Amino acid sequence: MKINLKQKLLGTVTGYKDAFFNAPFAMFFCALIGCLALIHQHGNLSQESATRVERAAFVCVLGIPFSLLMEQMASRIRNTLLKVAVWIAIIAFLVLYYFIGVPSFGMKTITRTLGLTFVFIVSYVLYYSEVNKLSYEKFTLYVLKRLLFTGVYTLVIWGGISFTFFAFSELMDIKLWNEAYIDFLFVTLGFLIPAYFFYGFPRERTQEEQDISPFVTTMISYILIPVILAYTAVLYLYFIRLLVTFQWPEGMLGHLVFWYGLVSTAVLYFVRPFAKDKKITDLFYRYFPYVNIIPLLMMFTSLGIRIKAYGFTEPRYTVGIIGLWILLSVCLYLFKNRFKNINRWVLISLIVICVVSLIGPFSAYSTSIASQNRQFSLIEEKYGFLSQPETFKSENMDDQDRERAVSILRYFDNNHTLDDLKLPENIDRKQLRTMFDFNFYPAEPYRYVNINSKDAHSMDIRGYDYLLGMYANDFTVKSKSGAEYRIMMEKTEFVIYLGEEELYRKDLGEYVILTYQEKSQSNHDSSKDPYNLMLPASDMIYEDKTENFQIRFYVQSAFCRVFPDGTIEVESLSCYTALKITE
Repeated sequence: MKINLKQKLLGTVTGYKDAFFNAPFAMFFCALIGCLALIHQHGNLSQESATRVERAAFVCVLGIPFSLLMEQMASRIRNTLLKVAVWIAIIAFLVLYYFIGVPSFGMKTITRTLGLTFVFIVSYVLYYSEVNKLSYEKFTLYVLKRLLFTGVYTLVIWGGISFTFFAFSELMDIKLWNEAYIDFLFVTLGFLIPAYFFYGFPRERTQEEQDISPFVTTMISYILIPVILAYTAVLYLYFIRLLVTFQWPEGMLGHLVFWYGLVSTAVLYFVRPFAKDKKITDLFYRYFPYVNIIPLLMMFTSLGIRIKAYGFTEPRYTVGIIGLWILLSVCLYLFKNRFKNINRWVLISLIVICVVSLIGPFSAYSTSIASQNRQFSLIEEKYGFLSQPETFKSENMDDQDRERAVSILRYFDNNHTLDDLKLPENIDRKQLRTMFDFNFYPAEPYRYVNINSKDAHSMDIRGYDYLLGMYANDFTVKSKSGAEYRIMMEKTEFVIYLGEEELYRKDLGEYVILTYQEKSQSNHDSSKDPYNLMLPASDMIYEDKTENFQIRFYVQSAFCRVFPDGTIEVESLSCYTALKITE
């Protein structure tokens, strides 16, 4: 079969043109994400500049579904000035979100941005289906199918490019640059794959969007529904056990029912168009909402016990609010005959609940902060430690109360800031360290710190015989007299042997520890990120000299554990070594 190369190239160009026509802003944001990722990878940025690049990339991720939604609205506007106003609104919203919504990286920023991204995706599905008179569930399946195929295409294209370059470098004995394969992934995701994905979103109604494949209907009817029914039977057996033992549910039950409720609600959503085609789907669609109520009540009971004991946190809030949406959806399906398009209201309720949980005074963040403040106040009222911070000793507290107080402090330190913890004006938050013997690091008795060289440098090896890349742990080198020395890297120790005799041993971790102790307090970047210390290359070069050897170590990075008492352990490091044999 003859392949017309010219026709294939023209088809590719046409595909890119159609993709830009369908989603110009989304294509631009994908390309910008790819560029930002490459800049972050190879730009030799300071910590502050790297954070700005990460924030911009995160805003671009949000901009993809937001621009799709706004462009759909703009496509129905005939007035050119109004269309331009919509485009300006896209840019203005994202610029404002960069400065207001992503002030820094943290749990709140990441989850809120991802949550809003999900809201815009659901809003796009709802709006597109509404204006084009499409079935909500069928169009949702169409979008999911394109996402699935896009993921497969990404792996195939990236794998093909990576394998080709790997074969070329191995056969031609040409080494690729560092992180070449991750760069190929950024290029694939930023510049190649988006054209395929957005090419599949035509502005007009297509038959493909209206079809549900037999594979999907078979999987839902004969795999997912039987599994859900079997799982439901297990939950009802557990419920009967609760009635016999009079023990309220807690622990993992809430999470298990949470995911069970999500999957079953999704099946109810997708099964609606073909529910009457098969007896099992018809019975499931008609009667399962009644069956689902008791497991949901069990979940709320379990969650309520946890919240009463420990207060709200973002995960508990999320389980509760999504559980509320599941319960609302179940109620809608119970009265489905009274609604013309039941799934429209399911999607609308999901959007509303997500927005409420992400923004405003009733959001997961505001609710959790207020709840944890109340929990901390209850403990303080019991022991009165804020009224006597200088003399208070946490050893006098009940172990459970002390662990709870420390857990609350960790919650604020890790997920928000200690400024969100309401304390009397005369209390310095740093005093909490002494009061609870708490270092504000994660629950482990130490924290991990990465020490890296932050600027590019050339290695001066004039006067040395060998340059050793210590990513390989075993070398054999020869001196001018013909003696063979075996050089090894044993964790962080550089060792030289002559036969079985050990001639030299140096623990490079000692150098790293001294450097960390000298630079960590004065380094500006480290104060912003306690888990990373970026140092000039000159601070990462160490020299040593013996009777037989002159050595210069170029440490590129070190992975350390820092304990509350100041003790430091270097777990691993990466370095180059210049060696001169002076025998």
